[in-house]
Amino acid sequence: GGRETIAKSVVLEAVRAAHAQGRPCLLFAFSGASDLAELRLTPAARRGASKRRRDAGGGGAGGSMDRRSLTRLLDFLACGFGGGTDVASPLRRALDVLERPDGADVVYSGADLLLVSDGELPDPPLDPPTAERLRRLRSRQGFEVHGLLVGAPRPTPLDQ
Repeated sequence: GGRETIAKSVVLEAVRAAHAQGRPCLLFAFSGASDLAELRLTPAARRGASKRRRDAGGGGAGGSMDRRSLTRLLDFLACGFGGGTDVASPLRRALDVLERPDGADVVYSGADLLLVSDGELPDPPLDPPTAERLRRLRSRQGFEVHGLLVGAPRPTPLDQ
């Protein structure tokens, strides 16, 4: 529906902006407790494919996404699960990556988190162990967590 389209548009623009800055993105699509998909996008500048653009003074990825990344992102955003909103599962997965960055995950070290949802948040939105894990990791690493709930204004569990 409309809320999902708006949420996906926000994600598309956030990824575009990150790509323009040469920042990698790790995306999760989520719904109910068992519905979680992951997509990793690394700007061409990080992969070394756009060295010419960087050398020309363009910085980052030159402000645009390469065709392969854009196709993968659009395919990912075209999928949907429906049926509930479990924010804890994608957050736990993101914390796994931030806590133990090794190999391919090291590019996400110190990354900020952006949670965009078109659904209703459960009350409470996180189980106590996940909330405590998030608090500890934020205090150690200093990353920021941002959230956007798309829909009509209403009180949410995060207002408490």
